Amino acid sequence: MIAILKWLYNFLSFAMAGLRARAWGLAAKNVGHHTYLFPGVRLLSPGNVSIGDFCCINHGTDIGGAGGVEIGNYVLIGPNCQIITANHKHSAWDVPISRQWIEEAPVKLGDDVWLSANVVVLPGVTIGRGAIIGAGAVVTKDVEPFAIMGGVPARLIKYRFDELTRGKAFNTVFGPEASK
Repeated sequence: MIAILKWLYNFLSFAMAGLRARAWGLAAKNVGHHTYLFPGVRLLSPGNVSIGDFCCINHGTDIGGAGGVEIGNYVLIGPNCQIITANHKHSAWDVPISRQWIEEAPVKLGDDVWLSANVVVLPGVTIGRGAIIGAGAVVTKDVEPFAIMGGVPARLIKYRFDELTRGKAFNTVFGPEASK
């Protein structure tokens, strides 16, 4: 009986996350097929947010789309992540920060990226295909494909594969597209 209840809970959680993705898809630039947005996910300026196919975005994640956000296919975003595309300017000494202009820059997440829990991605960052960002990291600069990054600010820990394998992996096509 407990196994059936666990299965039912998981099934309903993903079914509701799928419905939530479809609902956000009405406001967002794009939300792909088989994408799941769990409770508490917020898309700010959703008209500037594009999410690919087969993505899973966990609860409590905020995606600020003011500067534009492009999320590739097969992306995993852990709970309580922040994708930020706008910041306050702070260079004028004679104007309060709260009254200075907002500076926007797009964020791009390549295919097969995994953001662990509580990751912060700052404006203007591109995270390359297959990269993994460790829990609690703050990504301030572009991330190379297949890099594993961690820390504040995020630094390279290692690559997922050796250089030859990275070259092969970069050209790999996933899912239904692979048969074309």
